Amino acid sequence: MTPLLFILVATVVLSVLILWVLRSVVNSPRAWPPQQDFAFESSSELALSEQGEYYLAQDSIRLQPLGEGWAQVSWNLSRSKLEQACAEYHLKPDPKYMVLRLQADNGHSHQLDLWVKSLAGQYRFQPDPHTSYCAILGISQYQQFLPILTSVTISSLAGK
Repeated sequence: MTPLLFILVATVVLSVLILWVLRSVVNSPRAWPPQQDFAFESSSELALSEQGEYYLAQDSIRLQPLGEGWAQVSWNLSRSKLEQACAEYHLKPDPKYMVLRLQADNGHSHQLDLWVKSLAGQYRFQPDPHTSYCAILGISQYQQFLPILTSVTISSLAGK
């Protein structure tokens, strides 16, 4: 008789617990977290650019006209290539020393250094007409610029 009494009491207790849980779920509003609590990130590397699908092979740099007087430099440097280049120059492989150098030549050579601090990215600019441009991604430490990736030289970007 004792096992039968234990089974009966356990069944009643479990039934009451199940009934209590079901009533609390039905009577309470759903507690989903509001959407503003999420920090969404965009995936620009998956976006489509005006020139077609955005994809740049690893360890490469590309300088291209975008039309309407704009040009874009895109780069994608692997961590291993950065470490290899830094080892050659006996430097610390840190992305915070990365510089994008834009060289312009319209009879006189000009250069602009931009601290990029990232292994992959893009930079848009308005080129001057009748000027040749070249983009170089490198490391700038101890007042030295050491190139890693160099784009092809493109002439008269603004005219395209």
